[in-house]
Amino acid sequence: MVQYLGKLTLAAEYLDIKIEWQGTGLEEKGIDGSTGRVIVEVNSKYYRPTEVDTLIGNPGKAENKLNWEPKITFKELVKEMAHEDFRLAQVELDVKQSGSRFQSNKGSYEKICLAFYLERLPCKQS
Repeated sequence: MVQYLGKLTLAAEYLDIKIEWQGTGLEEKGIDGSTGRVIVEVNSKYYRPTEVDTLIGNPGKAENKLNWEPKITFKELVKEMAHEDFRLAQVELDVKQSGSRFQSNKGSYEKICLAFYLERLPCKQS
């Protein structure tokens, strides 16, 4: 899990959460520093037997051969992803708390949430 700690820590910081890491291997956990609540923990159920230990990307070839330049930094990418995940979680919570008829096991949450918000948009009168 070590290779993910930096990414998780950055995402948590964006959400104003201070993660304190405890344990190692299967016992590793991320604790919310302000509440003491476990917010990240290892689950062997999600291990993949053929998973490689480390994946390292290097954009150098794309930069050199294609004159490609990244538009955002790694930190900005993590911030954008954390923001979007938080937004979707908030929409999901809104749907659950509203008792909307779209709250069901049919379809993805994105479709359910989109339908939920479309239902609440003001209709344009012709």
